[in-house]
Amino acid sequence: MGLVSRITRRIKLEKKLMLLFLFRKFKFFKPENSILIFSDPRGGSTWLAELLECIPNSFIFWEPFAEIYKKPLKSLHFGWRQHIPQGMVWLKAKKVINSILSVSFFTEFTSLKLTPVLLWKGKTPIIKICRGNDFLIWLTDQYNFKYKPLYIIRHPFAVVASQLKQGGWDYKFNKFEVPKMPFNNKYIEHQEFLFSLESKEEQLCAVWCITNKENVSCVSGKFILITYEQLFLEPQLIISSIFKDWGITVPNQINSRISAKSSTTIDFMEGDSKEKQLSKWNTYFSIDQIQRLQKVLDYFNVDFYNSKTYVSESLWIKKAI
Repeated sequence: MGLVSRITRRIKLEKKLMLLFLFRKFKFFKPENSILIFSDPRGGSTWLAELLECIPNSFIFWEPFAEIYKKPLKSLHFGWRQHIPQGMVWLKAKKVINSILSVSFFTEFTSLKLTPVLLWKGKTPIIKICRGNDFLIWLTDQYNFKYKPLYIIRHPFAVVASQLKQGGWDYKFNKFEVPKMPFNNKYIEHQEFLFSLESKEEQLCAVWCITNKENVSCVSGKFILITYEQLFLEPQLIISSIFKDWGITVPNQINSRISAKSSTTIDFMEGDSKEKQLSKWNTYFSIDQIQRLQKVLDYFNVDFYNSKTYVSESLWIKKAI
């Protein structure tokens, strides 16, 4: 991109952000009225958010936590995958999170799928949150959400394979480091095992286990647990179940979007069966790698996914929906 193009692009961006901040002065978004989507990165949240965008007067607020770490939460040492224990009183973090849920700031990143017109007309923010799984239970105790937050979980081997393919995880492998953040005891408890892991994929799988297992066993009924595999194989059924729980009508436009790939899809192959798409991680990892990944699941006693299946029968059509 040439200098003139970069300058033009920057001017357009600054104009957009200026209008967003201006329009926001005349808008009020109650935190409890936001639709929240929690998932792992490469876990299906983009596809789900783009489907829900069919809801009239909704708009996507793109990964605000990824940006907020850089400033307001940084002073609190809020971690990249922060755990907040259930029942914990953390008023400073609650204040910042309250501002996130009420759509109070904009950057190039958070406004990736947002325009001033969408904000002006908007009534229902759809907030996509990757890496927030470990404070999901805490958060749903703090607010009485109008729409139960969605928690989408995907086979850990598929998540790890997609992360490694995507390129955002192309860093040099180093021995695991316990995150320096409040309430990091989950990692300290397992640090001997975590330090023993010898590959990037094992580390990523271990973090998946740490940040998902508690949510899967939670029976609070304050959020809706769905699996990526459910959504992929039977999208109409899952979408209908979600909207029924929310007490609103499924928009007609959503059916035309169901067959569309998400904007972040990297490895969809036309002509492959849905089952083949879901089990593609089998061809990405060697037998030895799969065995090592299974040992990680075994260590953390994760039995709702394993190396032999591409879906979780035990999570199929969870009672929450």
